[in-house]
Amino acid sequence: PFLNTLSIKRQPQQTEVTYPILCSFVTHKYRFNERASNYYGAKYQCADSLIPGETTTMNPIDQGVNKKHLNQDGSYFPDISESEIIPLYLNRGGYDPVFSTQLEAVTSNLNQGVILWIHASHGVHKDGGSTLFWDPASGFSTHKLIKPFAGAIKEENPWRGYDWLLGSTQEPDTMSMDYYGFIPFTNINGILMQATGLDYVLARKPIREKINQILDFIRIIPFRFRTDNLYDGLTGTISYSKYGLARKNSTQIDSLIDNLYSAGFVTSICQTSNTYLHLSLIRHGSVFQIQDPWPTSWYGAVWRQSIPRDIILGDTVGEAYVKGMSHVGILYLGDNGEPPQWWWDNAENVLYFGDPKLRMYVPSTDYSTKNTWDRPQTMRFDQTLTISGHTPFGSSIYPHQLQQATIFDSILWILLALALIIIPILIIIKRKYR
Repeated sequence: PFLNTLSIKRQPQQTEVTYPILCSFVTHKYRFNERASNYYGAKYQCADSLIPGETTTMNPIDQGVNKKHLNQDGSYFPDISESEIIPLYLNRGGYDPVFSTQLEAVTSNLNQGVILWIHASHGVHKDGGSTLFWDPASGFSTHKLIKPFAGAIKEENPWRGYDWLLGSTQEPDTMSMDYYGFIPFTNINGILMQATGLDYVLARKPIREKINQILDFIRIIPFRFRTDNLYDGLTGTISYSKYGLARKNSTQIDSLIDNLYSAGFVTSICQTSNTYLHLSLIRHGSVFQIQDPWPTSWYGAVWRQSIPRDIILGDTVGEAYVKGMSHVGILYLGDNGEPPQWWWDNAENVLYFGDPKLRMYVPSTDYSTKNTWDRPQTMRFDQTLTISGHTPFGSSIYPHQLQQATIFDSILWILLALALIIIPILIIIKRKYR
């Protein structure tokens, strides 16, 4: 009786609206021009003469991109540092970037629904298309001499990948390519050793770092060792720095994906377009993809950074793709009669698969009002509905369906074959007797 007289006022449940974009930075570039200019002695300049991290743009969306690491105000064409620059632009567009590097975590996020999946890693066309994910247990298992180091990596799903030797999400770039002739897995320049280009050089100098910490504590001696001149601006490059990663093939990825909810896919992985991996993403609902049937160069990070930026500035996906390619690659078709753009980096033959006029929803209107939409009307269930030949609610009629042959069909073909043999024989016999 007491419960029947008790009045409980329930507050309506509030649902927060989010606009997630999944970023899986398994391997990536980190402050490339800033660091590579010290290590290799040169900066990357784009095909359209822009110098990442140096050229000013006067565009408000680029305000402060150099503030964190260079302490520079103003608007610059950002340095090649995708794990930090892409989320910066996504936040300014009103999106909610989420991060995963392990396959199971990545696909779990995809299955919950994202607008776009940006994937930075290595890839290959083998096994129907494969790519690397964070997986130290499997990655180190194939390298028995260095397998004991796997136990030092405790993170199962870091928000961004890093070089495993002395690396972390805070400082991911700790193993550099051998440019000067270093003793492997040290930062000691060996006498008469040849440069190999292999990624086993320690970018950090741990002994000098400890000495500097002691000197900082004493505060008497003003001298400090330099410890930051061996970074190459790259993570997970060729071989040794990739030991914490494992290759996952198309069927492994396909089996973990449910519904992609029309998500786009932008990736740097090599040679995976036109593979089963590509097809499976389309079958699961991906509405557009930007990926490469050929090897992709490191500098593809430039267009991976610029495409979300330009979408937020009001471009269609096709327009943002073309602008991205104009920074780093060859443009075979001229613009309004201009000659084609030729460029030394022929590993940027990246393709766009989808409608070039497609517009992504951009939550924020601070930089453009072009990409905002009215709330779409819910489509009513109609088993017979077709849109340009597509049946969103499934099809029950298949006019081009192949039918399995029956016994009657087999007998019919046998009789037809016998007839084709017997009739000419009878004709020949008849003519012979005449």
